[in-house]
Amino acid sequence: MSVSDLQDHVRDVMENPLRTKELNNSRKAYLGRDNETVVLHDPMSDDGGTVFRRTRDLDSYWEGLR
Repeated sequence: MSVSDLQDHVRDVMENPLRTKELNNSRKAYLGRDNETVVLHDPMSDDGGTVFRRTRDLDSYWEGLR
């Protein structure tokens, strides 16, 4: 995946999420429609947050986000 592809993918997840969750410290979590991509947006961080793919059967991770 190129940098441009990743940027497009993150943008799509944030604009068309399957689920979202407000987190502490002004952060927000987005779960992609693929049910695998997680974007953690952190406006207080210099890099804006993080993105990664999770295993589909790890719903406890999502539920544990604070």
